[in-house]
Amino acid sequence: MSASSQSLITSVFIKTTDSKRKLADTSMDGSVEEAVEIDEGAKRHNELLELLKGIQGSVSNLTTRFDNLESRVNSITVKYEEQNTQINNLLHRNTALQAENVEIRAEINKLRRDLDIESSKRDQLENQDRKYNLEISGVPFRRDEEPKELVAKVMGVAGAGAYGEADIDIAHRKMAGGIIVSFHSRTVRNDVYDKRFNLQGKTSLDLGMGFTEKNDLYLNESLTFDRSVLMKEVRDELKVYNKNLPKDDKLKVKTQQGYIKVRDKSGDYQKINKIEDVKAIIRM
Repeated sequence: MSASSQSLITSVFIKTTDSKRKLADTSMDGSVEEAVEIDEGAKRHNELLELLKGIQGSVSNLTTRFDNLESRVNSITVKYEEQNTQINNLLHRNTALQAENVEIRAEINKLRRDLDIESSKRDQLENQDRKYNLEISGVPFRRDEEPKELVAKVMGVAGAGAYGEADIDIAHRKMAGGIIVSFHSRTVRNDVYDKRFNLQGKTSLDLGMGFTEKNDLYLNESLTFDRSVLMKEVRDELKVYNKNLPKDDKLKVKTQQGYIKVRDKSGDYQKINKIEDVKAIIRM
């Protein structure tokens, strides 16, 4: 309770008490009627006095509750300030982490660019190493086989019988089943590759080596791993696009010197470096 409220109540209490005493003194000297009036006045004073006591108690109770509320508010204020400090610290840390993340992203992007450059260089070098190579598919596996002999048989079926095992540097079977052959001469390699279309309709039975499996024979350029993956993606994309098109409107894919090329809608072959290049041709 405030000091001014306490002082006011005390003043009223004192004045009421003095009035009661004066009434009592007066009643000793007056008439009966005056005594009755004095008695009634004294009762009213007593009632007022009790009322003031009640007010005093209520004010005291309110003061206590206010003090408790003020204490709670102060406690909440302290906690709020502590939490606000923690939030500010977290915001500062978050800002620092964001700046660090920007630096990390920039470093990752640089590493990716460097990796792409190195990967491209490696792929180019690997493609250069394969410029004497071709890949043959469809020849069944046989124990104790001689890959050079098998290649020579395929060349004969393809109409390149002028060449034989002496023109072959290395030949080996891939785990996937195909045969990789490397020629001594780039000229021989290109001449054999140009006759690949002669293998259309030819199977492993035409090799005359006693095979019972009837596999179609194919002669393709030997692509690097990255280009082999891209070639599969290109074929899958064109398979979907060409599904319901007339033969003359279908897009075709080929390889040339280890590079993948797709014939666009105008009939020109475009070099493909990524699958997005094929999708761009389709959208033309």
